Amino acid sequence: MSLVGMVKCIKADGAWLLNSCSESYLVEEVCRHCLPFRSPTFFNIVAFTMSSPKRAEDIPSCWLCLEEGPDEGGAPLVRDCSCRGSSGFAHLSCIVKYAESAGKRLYEREGPSACMDPFNICPNCKQYYQNDVHKALAKACVDFVEEGLFMMKNSISSATIYAGVALAKALLDERRTIEAEMLLSNLVDISRRTHGHEHRSTKSVLSVLTSARERKVVVRLDDVSGWFQALRYENEGEDCVVQGPIAFERNVDEEEQYSFESTRIIPFPGTPVVCHGLQKAAHLNGKIGDVWDIDVKEKEDGSKYFDVDTDRCVVHFEDKSLNLAPVKVKATNLRVVFDLPNPNADADDP
Repeated sequence: MSLVGMVKCIKADGAWLLNSCSESYLVEEVCRHCLPFRSPTFFNIVAFTMSSPKRAEDIPSCWLCLEEGPDEGGAPLVRDCSCRGSSGFAHLSCIVKYAESAGKRLYEREGPSACMDPFNICPNCKQYYQNDVHKALAKACVDFVEEGLFMMKNSISSATIYAGVALAKALLDERRTIEAEMLLSNLVDISRRTHGHEHRSTKSVLSVLTSARERKVVVRLDDVSGWFQALRYENEGEDCVVQGPIAFERNVDEEEQYSFESTRIIPFPGTPVVCHGLQKAAHLNGKIGDVWDIDVKEKEDGSKYFDVDTDRCVVHFEDKSLNLAPVKVKATNLRVVFDLPNPNADADDP
């Protein structure tokens, strides 16, 4: 029998081969958990139509560890890409391990600009991860960058700096400003030591960091409303000085400064904030987090606008020891954080 190829196993405990006459044969019965590790390509080969017995139901399993059901930590299978059918499912923990391993290989072979691809793109469908999986892998990518690849090196190339900037921009897109600023601050420190203050890589990081430090808020009043940049608090936090309104194509020369009561300021998603004045959740007072979203309820007249007295901001807290999912907090119990703790105490401010 002349075998020409192997196709995706269509039985939980079988391996199928296809001969030159397009006839299928079950050549061996093996435990699925004992199968050797296969590359994504093996699992992407199109399953040929066969007359052989098929599974009663196609149960999803992790394409990396081949296990069905939750991982050891109880986390379920996930799939937030463009894979279809039963393909593409995996445990998030398995994807992270795969991405870290693939990222290191890509770094050695192609350089830092390619090492983040496994954290962003599904190797099966070649499409970007989405939603919660994308967010989780972005966080894993930050850890990968900081702990294993970039940050432990005192001298790194410009390409590595630019890769870190690209990662920071991705975090900003996900409204994770605190993490992005911390990463950018580290990159500024490293680039200054390695390349100097006037090097283009240093200036590139500083440009993104300056933009990340702009604090956006929304103001809704009878005489003025719109999107503003918060500048500072005055009168012991009672008033907030803002600049705007900000047009879609921003022109700073056309903007004006205003001073509003702090209780009328609505932090825009992506803005770092700190809780204050909470009664039932007093343990969150003083805790810093990013506004991830705004929870606006439909009003009696059918309209939807943010009411500072009833609606909430969805805040993701930076303190991992809190072990909290994002929390809904009234805007009146939030203050914009202008200066985050500097991870490089000895570095000059940009």
